[in-house]
Amino acid sequence: MLAERLSRIVSDVLKEFESSQIIKILEEALEVATERSNFPDYEYASRARNLRERAQQVIDGSLIQAYPRERRAYIEASDFADGMPPVMARTVLHGLPDRKADGMSAAELKIALDRARSVLNQLSVFSSHFRRFKIGHIAVAEGRFALDVNLPRRVFANDSREYLRKLEPFINVMTCFTELVSGANAAPFLVYVSTTDPEIGLELSAGAAWGVLSLYGLLLGCIEKTVPLVTSLKTMRDSNVNADAINATEETFRNITRSNVEAAVSEAISAVPHKVDDQRMSEIKAALINEGVMVLDLLTQGARVSVSVEALGREALIEKEVAGVSVKEVRDRLATQRELENKVTGFGDF
Repeated sequence: MLAERLSRIVSDVLKEFESSQIIKILEEALEVATERSNFPDYEYASRARNLRERAQQVIDGSLIQAYPRERRAYIEASDFADGMPPVMARTVLHGLPDRKADGMSAAELKIALDRARSVLNQLSVFSSHFRRFKIGHIAVAEGRFALDVNLPRRVFANDSREYLRKLEPFINVMTCFTELVSGANAAPFLVYVSTTDPEIGLELSAGAAWGVLSLYGLLLGCIEKTVPLVTSLKTMRDSNVNADAINATEETFRNITRSNVEAAVSEAISAVPHKVDDQRMSEIKAALINEGVMVLDLLTQGARVSVSVEALGREALIEKEVAGVSVKEVRDRLATQRELENKVTGFGDF
Protein backbone atom coordinates (compact mmCIF):
# COMPACT_ATOMS: atom_id res chain seq x y z
CA MET A 1 0.00 0.00 0.00
CA LEU A 2 1.18 3.52 -0.77
CA ALA A 3 2.45 5.44 2.27
CA GLU A 4 0.18 8.36 1.33
CA ARG A 5 -2.86 6.09 1.33
CA LEU A 6 -1.87 4.56 4.68
CA SER A 7 -1.40 8.05 6.07
CA ARG A 8 -4.94 8.92 4.97
CA ILE A 9 -6.41 5.80 6.57
CA VAL A 10 -4.68 6.53 9.89
CA SER A 11 -5.93 10.12 9.70
CA ASP A 12 -9.50 8.92 9.04
CA VAL A 13 -9.38 6.55 12.00
CA LEU A 14 -8.09 9.27 14.33
CA LYS A 15 -10.83 11.64 13.16
CA GLU A 16 -13.39 8.93 13.80
CA PHE A 17 -12.13 8.42 17.36
CA GLU A 18 -12.66 12.13 17.92
CA SER A 19 -15.98 12.63 16.13
CA SER A 20 -17.61 9.46 17.45
CA GLN A 21 -16.58 10.12 21.07
CA ILE A 22 -16.24 6.37 21.45
CA ILE A 23 -13.79 6.72 24.34
CA LYS A 24 -16.36 8.80 26.24
CA ILE A 25 -19.08 6.25 25.46
CA LEU A 26 -16.89 3.43 26.77
CA GLU A 27 -16.06 5.42 29.91
CA GLU A 28 -19.77 5.98 30.58
CA ALA A 29 -20.51 2.31 29.86
CA LEU A 30 -17.84 1.30 32.37
CA GLU A 31 -19.34 3.64 34.95
CA VAL A 32 -22.82 2.16 34.43
CA ALA A 33 -21.47 -1.40 34.66
CA THR A 34 -19.51 -0.59 37.82
CA GLU A 35 -22.47 1.05 39.57
CA ARG A 36 -25.25 -1.12 38.12
CA SER A 37 -26.13 -2.70 41.50
CA ASN A 38 -26.87 0.79 42.85
CA PHE A 39 -29.29 1.71 40.07
CA PRO A 40 -33.01 0.88 40.10
CA ASP A 41 -33.81 -1.42 37.19
CA TYR A 42 -35.64 1.30 35.22
CA GLU A 43 -32.73 3.76 35.57
CA TYR A 44 -30.17 1.16 34.57
CA ALA A 45 -32.25 0.18 31.52
CA SER A 46 -32.62 3.83 30.51
CA ARG A 47 -28.88 4.49 30.74
CA ALA A 48 -28.04 1.29 28.90
CA ARG A 49 -30.51 2.14 26.15
CA ASN A 50 -29.01 5.61 25.73
CA LEU A 51 -25.50 4.17 25.43
CA ARG A 52 -26.67 1.58 22.90
CA GLU A 53 -28.30 4.30 20.79
CA ARG A 54 -25.09 6.31 20.79
CA ALA A 55 -23.06 3.20 19.96
CA GLN A 56 -25.36 2.48 17.00
CA GLN A 57 -24.82 6.04 15.78
CA VAL A 58 -21.06 5.40 15.83
CA ILE A 59 -21.54 2.34 13.64
CA ASP A 60 -24.01 4.00 11.27
CA GLY A 61 -21.82 7.07 10.81
CA SER A 62 -18.52 5.24 10.50
CA LEU A 63 -16.39 6.27 7.54
CA ILE A 64 -14.25 3.17 8.09
CA GLN A 65 -17.33 0.99 7.57
CA ALA A 66 -17.86 2.71 4.20
CA TYR A 67 -14.34 1.84 3.00
CA PRO A 68 -13.99 -0.43 -0.04
CA ARG A 69 -13.74 -4.12 0.75
CA GLU A 70 -9.97 -4.25 0.18
CA ARG A 71 -9.39 -1.33 2.57
CA ARG A 72 -11.62 -2.82 5.24
CA ALA A 73 -9.82 -6.15 4.88
CA TYR A 74 -6.50 -4.36 5.38
CA ILE A 75 -7.73 -2.76 8.62
CA GLU A 76 -9.35 -5.97 9.82
CA ALA A 77 -6.08 -7.87 9.32
CA SER A 78 -4.08 -5.30 11.29
CA ASP A 79 -3.15 -5.48 14.98
CA PHE A 80 -5.39 -2.45 15.54
CA ALA A 81 -8.60 -4.07 14.30
CA ASP A 82 -10.06 -4.95 17.71
CA GLY A 83 -9.77 -1.36 18.94
CA MET A 84 -11.42 0.47 16.04
CA PRO A 85 -14.41 2.72 16.90
CA PRO A 86 -17.07 0.53 15.17
CA VAL A 87 -15.74 -2.58 16.95
CA MET A 88 -15.79 -0.82 20.31
CA ALA A 89 -19.29 0.47 19.58
CA ARG A 90 -20.48 -3.10 19.00
CA THR A 91 -19.02 -4.03 22.38
CA VAL A 92 -21.28 -1.44 24.00
CA LEU A 93 -24.22 -2.37 21.78
CA HIS A 94 -24.11 -6.02 22.80
CA GLY A 95 -22.65 -5.57 26.28
CA LEU A 96 -25.34 -3.42 27.87
CA PRO A 97 -28.78 -5.02 27.40
CA ASP A 98 -31.74 -3.77 29.42
CA ARG A 99 -31.45 -6.56 31.98
CA LYS A 100 -28.62 -6.00 34.46
CA ALA A 101 -27.84 -9.68 34.82
CA ASP A 102 -27.19 -10.09 31.10
CA GLY A 103 -24.65 -7.28 30.79
CA MET A 104 -20.89 -7.43 30.43
CA SER A 105 -18.89 -7.14 33.61
CA ALA A 106 -17.12 -3.93 34.53
CA ALA A 107 -13.82 -5.79 34.15
CA GLU A 108 -14.63 -6.71 30.55
CA LEU A 109 -15.61 -3.15 29.68
CA LYS A 110 -12.41 -1.88 31.34
CA ILE A 111 -10.40 -4.15 29.01
CA ALA A 112 -12.28 -2.74 26.00
CA LEU A 113 -11.71 0.85 27.15
CA ASP A 114 -7.99 0.24 27.72
CA ARG A 115 -7.70 -1.35 24.28
CA ALA A 116 -9.43 1.59 22.58
CA ARG A 117 -7.15 4.05 24.38
CA SER A 118 -4.09 2.00 23.39
CA VAL A 119 -5.06 1.92 19.71
CA LEU A 120 -5.78 5.65 19.75
CA ASN A 121 -2.38 6.40 21.34
CA GLN A 122 -0.46 4.11 18.99
CA LEU A 123 -2.10 5.54 15.87
CA SER A 124 -1.48 9.08 17.12
CA VAL A 125 2.24 8.27 17.38
CA PHE A 126 2.10 6.61 13.97
CA SER A 127 0.54 9.76 12.48
CA SER A 128 3.20 11.98 14.01
CA HIS A 129 5.91 9.87 12.37
CA PHE A 130 4.21 10.29 9.01
CA ARG A 131 4.30 14.05 9.49
CA ARG A 132 7.99 13.95 10.37
CA PHE A 133 8.70 12.10 7.13
CA LYS A 134 6.63 14.74 5.29
CA ILE A 135 4.26 12.05 4.03
CA GLY A 136 1.00 13.65 3.04
CA HIS A 137 -2.20 12.28 1.53
CA ILE A 138 -3.21 11.39 -2.01
CA ALA A 139 -4.98 14.47 -3.36
CA VAL A 140 -8.23 14.56 -5.32
CA ALA A 141 -9.03 18.00 -6.74
CA GLU A 142 -11.66 20.03 -4.95
CA GLY A 143 -15.10 19.46 -6.42
CA ARG A 144 -14.05 16.23 -8.12
CA PHE A 145 -14.65 12.55 -7.42
CA ALA A 146 -12.33 9.55 -7.68
CA LEU A 147 -12.77 5.83 -8.25
CA ASP A 148 -10.32 2.98 -7.72
CA VAL A 149 -10.01 0.07 -10.13
CA ASN A 150 -8.44 -3.05 -8.65
CA LEU A 151 -7.24 -5.89 -10.92
CA PRO A 152 -6.01 -9.04 -9.14
CA ARG A 153 -2.69 -10.25 -10.52
CA ARG A 154 -4.23 -13.57 -11.56
CA VAL A 155 -6.32 -11.65 -14.11
CA PHE A 156 -3.27 -10.58 -16.13
CA ALA A 157 -0.59 -13.05 -14.93
CA ASN A 158 1.88 -10.20 -14.21
CA ASP A 159 2.10 -9.37 -17.93
CA SER A 160 2.27 -5.57 -18.11
CA ARG A 161 0.78 -5.37 -21.60
CA GLU A 162 -2.08 -7.64 -20.53
CA TYR A 163 -2.63 -5.43 -17.48
CA LEU A 164 -3.04 -2.36 -19.69
CA ARG A 165 -5.37 -4.27 -22.01
CA LYS A 166 -7.56 -5.38 -19.09
CA LEU A 167 -7.60 -1.90 -17.57
CA GLU A 168 -8.72 -0.24 -20.81
CA PRO A 169 -12.45 -1.20 -20.65
CA PHE A 170 -12.77 0.47 -17.24
CA ILE A 171 -11.16 3.67 -18.52
CA ASN A 172 -13.36 3.58 -21.62
CA VAL A 173 -16.51 3.26 -19.47
CA MET A 174 -15.42 6.29 -17.42
CA THR A 175 -14.65 8.23 -20.60
CA CYS A 176 -18.09 7.40 -22.01
CA PHE A 177 -19.90 8.62 -18.92
CA THR A 178 -17.73 11.74 -18.81
CA GLU A 179 -18.80 12.61 -22.35
CA LEU A 180 -22.39 11.74 -21.60
CA VAL A 181 -22.67 14.17 -18.67
CA SER A 182 -20.35 16.92 -19.93
CA GLY A 183 -20.25 16.68 -23.72
CA ALA A 184 -16.45 16.42 -23.59
CA ASN A 185 -14.66 13.24 -24.65
CA ALA A 186 -12.05 13.24 -21.88
CA ALA A 187 -10.30 10.34 -20.18
CA PRO A 188 -10.24 10.27 -16.36
CA PHE A 189 -7.28 11.91 -14.62
CA LEU A 190 -4.71 9.53 -13.11
CA VAL A 191 -4.49 10.13 -9.35
CA TYR A 192 -2.26 7.28 -8.18
CA VAL A 193 -1.06 3.75 -8.88
CA SER A 194 -0.50 1.06 -6.24
CA THR A 195 1.17 -2.25 -6.96
CA THR A 196 0.38 -5.08 -4.51
CA ASP A 197 -2.70 -6.15 -6.40
CA PRO A 198 -2.41 -3.33 -8.95
CA GLU A 199 -4.89 -0.61 -8.21
CA ILE A 200 -5.31 2.66 -10.01
CA GLY A 201 -7.10 5.77 -8.79
CA LEU A 202 -8.90 7.82 -11.44
CA GLU A 203 -10.42 11.28 -11.02
CA LEU A 204 -13.60 12.33 -12.82
CA SER A 205 -16.67 14.43 -12.25
CA ALA A 206 -19.18 13.35 -9.64
CA GLY A 207 -21.89 12.97 -12.30
CA ALA A 208 -19.74 10.68 -14.41
CA ALA A 209 -18.70 8.74 -11.31
CA TRP A 210 -22.38 8.15 -10.46
CA GLY A 211 -22.93 6.72 -13.93
CA VAL A 212 -19.94 4.40 -13.54
CA LEU A 213 -21.00 3.29 -10.05
CA SER A 214 -24.57 2.71 -11.24
CA LEU A 215 -23.36 0.49 -14.08
CA TYR A 216 -20.92 -1.28 -11.76
CA GLY A 217 -23.65 -2.19 -9.30
CA LEU A 218 -25.95 -3.37 -12.08
CA LEU A 219 -23.18 -5.54 -13.56
CA LEU A 220 -22.60 -7.14 -10.16
CA GLY A 221 -26.31 -7.90 -10.16
CA CYS A 222 -25.93 -9.49 -13.60
CA ILE A 223 -23.27 -11.81 -12.21
CA GLU A 224 -25.51 -12.81 -9.31
CA LYS A 225 -28.39 -13.59 -11.68
CA THR A 226 -26.30 -15.92 -13.84
CA VAL A 227 -24.89 -18.04 -11.00
CA PRO A 228 -27.46 -20.86 -11.51
CA LEU A 229 -26.67 -21.09 -15.24
CA VAL A 230 -22.92 -21.10 -14.68
CA THR A 231 -23.29 -23.73 -11.96
CA SER A 232 -25.31 -25.86 -14.38
CA LEU A 233 -22.66 -25.39 -17.06
CA LYS A 234 -19.91 -26.50 -14.68
CA THR A 235 -21.94 -29.59 -13.75
CA MET A 236 -22.34 -30.44 -17.43
CA ARG A 237 -18.60 -30.17 -18.01
CA ASP A 238 -17.79 -32.27 -14.96
CA SER A 239 -20.31 -34.92 -16.03
CA ASN A 240 -18.83 -35.35 -19.52
CA VAL A 241 -22.01 -34.18 -21.24
CA ASN A 242 -21.60 -34.17 -25.04
CA ALA A 243 -19.88 -31.15 -26.57
CA ASP A 244 -22.91 -30.00 -28.57
CA ALA A 245 -25.03 -29.63 -25.43
CA ILE A 246 -22.26 -27.73 -23.67
CA ASN A 247 -21.73 -25.44 -26.67
CA ALA A 248 -25.45 -24.71 -26.82
CA THR A 249 -25.53 -23.85 -23.11
CA GLU A 250 -22.47 -21.61 -23.50
CA GLU A 251 -24.15 -19.79 -26.38
CA THR A 252 -27.25 -19.32 -24.23
CA PHE A 253 -25.06 -17.94 -21.45
CA ARG A 254 -23.39 -15.45 -23.81
CA ASN A 255 -26.73 -14.26 -25.16
CA ILE A 256 -28.20 -13.85 -21.67
CA THR A 257 -25.07 -12.02 -20.54
CA ARG A 258 -25.19 -9.54 -23.41
CA SER A 259 -28.93 -8.98 -22.92
CA ASN A 260 -28.34 -8.32 -19.21
CA VAL A 261 -25.52 -5.90 -19.99
CA GLU A 262 -27.70 -4.03 -22.51
CA ALA A 263 -30.40 -3.60 -19.86
CA ALA A 264 -27.81 -2.50 -17.27
CA VAL A 265 -26.32 0.10 -19.63
CA SER A 266 -29.75 1.53 -20.43
CA GLU A 267 -30.57 1.86 -16.74
CA ALA A 268 -27.18 3.41 -15.88
CA ILE A 269 -27.47 5.93 -18.72
CA SER A 270 -30.90 6.97 -17.47
CA ALA A 271 -29.40 7.63 -14.02
CA VAL A 272 -27.31 10.61 -15.15
CA PRO A 273 -27.92 13.90 -17.02
CA HIS A 274 -27.06 14.03 -20.75
CA LYS A 275 -25.22 16.71 -22.71
CA VAL A 276 -24.97 14.95 -26.09
CA ASP A 277 -27.40 14.69 -29.00
CA ASP A 278 -29.43 11.57 -29.78
CA GLN A 279 -27.03 10.27 -32.41
CA ARG A 280 -24.02 10.55 -30.13
CA MET A 281 -26.08 9.05 -27.31
CA SER A 282 -26.70 5.95 -29.43
CA GLU A 283 -22.99 5.69 -30.20
CA ILE A 284 -22.04 6.01 -26.53
CA LYS A 285 -24.64 3.43 -25.55
CA ALA A 286 -23.29 0.95 -28.12
CA ALA A 287 -19.75 1.55 -26.85
CA LEU A 288 -20.84 1.08 -23.23
CA ILE A 289 -22.51 -2.23 -24.07
CA ASN A 290 -19.35 -3.56 -25.72
CA GLU A 291 -17.12 -2.31 -22.92
CA GLY A 292 -19.64 -3.50 -20.34
CA VAL A 293 -19.45 -7.09 -21.58
CA MET A 294 -15.66 -6.99 -21.11
CA VAL A 295 -15.95 -5.32 -17.69
CA LEU A 296 -18.48 -7.93 -16.60
CA ASP A 297 -16.04 -10.71 -17.48
CA LEU A 298 -13.29 -8.98 -15.49
CA LEU A 299 -15.61 -8.49 -12.49
CA THR A 300 -16.35 -12.20 -12.64
CA GLN A 301 -12.60 -12.79 -12.33
CA GLY A 302 -12.33 -10.57 -9.26
CA ALA A 303 -11.76 -7.04 -10.59
CA ARG A 304 -13.43 -4.37 -8.48
CA VAL A 305 -14.41 -0.69 -8.69
CA SER A 306 -14.79 1.41 -5.55
CA VAL A 307 -14.93 4.98 -4.35
CA SER A 308 -11.41 6.11 -3.52
CA VAL A 309 -10.83 6.60 0.20
CA GLU A 310 -9.98 10.22 -0.61
CA ALA A 311 -13.43 10.77 -2.17
CA LEU A 312 -15.45 9.26 0.68
CA GLY A 313 -17.51 11.99 2.26
CA ARG A 314 -17.97 13.77 -1.08
CA GLU A 315 -21.36 12.22 -1.82
CA ALA A 316 -22.89 15.71 -1.78
CA LEU A 317 -21.11 16.38 -5.08
CA ILE A 318 -23.21 13.64 -6.70
CA GLU A 319 -26.36 15.07 -5.11
CA LYS A 320 -25.44 18.45 -6.61
CA GLU A 321 -24.68 17.18 -10.13
CA VAL A 322 -27.38 14.51 -10.53
CA ALA A 323 -30.95 15.66 -10.08
CA GLY A 324 -33.10 13.53 -7.81
CA VAL A 325 -30.20 11.73 -6.12
CA SER A 326 -29.64 12.31 -2.39
CA VAL A 327 -26.57 11.72 -0.25
CA LYS A 328 -28.47 8.98 1.57
CA GLU A 329 -29.29 7.24 -1.71
CA VAL A 330 -25.62 7.33 -2.73
CA ARG A 331 -24.52 5.84 0.58
CA ASP A 332 -27.26 3.21 0.51
CA ARG A 333 -26.34 2.26 -3.05
CA LEU A 334 -22.67 1.89 -2.13
CA ALA A 335 -23.59 -0.27 0.87
CA THR A 336 -25.71 -2.50 -1.36
CA GLN A 337 -22.85 -2.81 -3.83
CA ARG A 338 -20.50 -3.89 -1.06
CA GLU A 339 -22.96 -6.64 -0.14
CA LEU A 340 -23.19 -7.71 -3.78
CA GLU A 341 -19.40 -7.84 -4.03
CA ASN A 342 -19.34 -10.27 -1.13
CA LYS A 343 -22.00 -12.42 -2.77
CA VAL A 344 -20.24 -12.74 -6.12
CA THR A 345 -16.69 -13.09 -4.81
CA GLY A 346 -15.37 -16.46 -5.94
CA PHE A 347 -17.86 -16.66 -8.81
CA GLY A 348 -14.98 -16.89 -11.28
CA ASP A 349 -13.87 -20.14 -9.62
CA PHE A 350 -16.88 -21.99 -11.06
